[in-house]
Amino acid sequence: MRLAVFLFAPRRGLGRGFSTHSGRRTFASHLVAQGQSLDTVQLLLGHAHLEHVGPYLETTSKERRAAVAALDASLAED
Repeated sequence: MRLAVFLFAPRRGLGRGFSTHSGRRTFASHLVAQGQSLDTVQLLLGHAHLEHVGPYLETTSKERRAAVAALDASLAED
């Protein structure tokens, strides 16, 4: 699998830093961002323990700004 990623990632416009690990992490992060349960992410990635899913819960700065904006809007309504 690593050889396939190494050979084909550049052809798809993915940088040299792309790896099977970064692909798995991106996949899991997108699942979490779309509201999939952690149990589902755990199952799809084949993790034995739910604790191993924790790193995929990191939020992006864009998500943090959106959350603060939503809170500000909610407080402004009161």
